[in-house]
Amino acid sequence: MNRKPIIIILALLLSACVNLQFDSLEYDRYISIKQLSDQGSLLCGEPEVIGVIKQLSQEVNHQYIYAVNREARPQVNEAATNLKVIVDGLYNRYKKETPSKTYCREKFKNISLGVDTIIRTLGRL
Repeated sequence: MNRKPIIIILALLLSACVNLQFDSLEYDRYISIKQLSDQGSLLCGEPEVIGVIKQLSQEVNHQYIYAVNREARPQVNEAATNLKVIVDGLYNRYKKETPSKTYCREKFKNISLGVDTIIRTLGRL
């Protein structure tokens, strides 16, 4: 009996199982969030920063909804929830007032660290 076809089929099935965990679109969207965060940090103190914050809020909300509705990935869900809390805090603060550059930069730094955590986590799946 030739076992080579069976081994090849099993190898393909196992690689397919591994790939079910990794979602390249999700990964790419978090890279975009990271870029928005970096851009926003550079704009702290400028009127244009609110536009970046709005866009960042929309992107993070989208990813949050995706993460919490995708089961079997509690580490990503928790990180996405924490990221949403930080971004919501920044967005809500800017709706009320214009905070200092230091506050803005610290929030974007925290957002960037949160996104880095998610990106590393997704890269390991």
